[in-house]
Amino acid sequence: MVVGISFDPLETLKRFQAQEHAPQRFVSDPSGAAAHAFDVSMTQQGQTYAKRVTFVIKDGKVLFSVFDWSPLGNVNKTLDWLKAHPQTAALEKPPMVGAPAPAIALPIIANGSGSFELARERGRGVYVSFFASWCDPCKEEAKDIEDAARASAPDIVVVGIAVLDLKSDALDFVRAHALTYPIAIDETGAVGAAYRLVQLPLHVFVGPDGIIRQYVVGGPLSMQEIQAGLRSIAR
Repeated sequence: MVVGISFDPLETLKRFQAQEHAPQRFVSDPSGAAAHAFDVSMTQQGQTYAKRVTFVIKDGKVLFSVFDWSPLGNVNKTLDWLKAHPQTAALEKPPMVGAPAPAIALPIIANGSGSFELARERGRGVYVSFFASWCDPCKEEAKDIEDAARASAPDIVVVGIAVLDLKSDALDFVRAHALTYPIAIDETGAVGAAYRLVQLPLHVFVGPDGIIRQYVVGGPLSMQEIQAGLRSIAR
């Protein structure tokens, strides 16, 4: 998982993520708690800054760190280290398949009202599509997901979750692709984190018993792949 931590407010980080099509998660830390904890804060002319530092952390241990004011310099040095330590830095695939689906309780912003709560759908298969308005693969697969949602209703529930997105941008995405299934928003990224989200789109197929049957990272998915996922959660 790649996480960026900044002094900037959350809305600024969301705009940056949308403009740059950045796939990583961002955390707003206006108090500088993380910068102080990692001892990377500095004060100049009365203002506090965080050095541009990258850490590679695994199992709670810092394996590597690099300081470079150049963003590209930080990235290149980190990639060089990861290439030189493929076993140490290897990440295992999240063990989500076969596990109970983490709880979801998020506000619905389109095609419904109130909140979407996964627990209420027990007894029916649920296809959870994590997306963002700036995600190009999400745009490419939107029509197929919409067609699949129409064809599988009401036996299977399809819900889209906009992650770390601006509500207005997510609504523009819904209108642009004429989506009719419920769309919820995960403004803080907490639900995405519970589902080990590291890349968008993320497709999670939850069976009627609340157990994850398929967990597919990336896209765009083909209609055949979507249908295979839906068959895995059919009653």
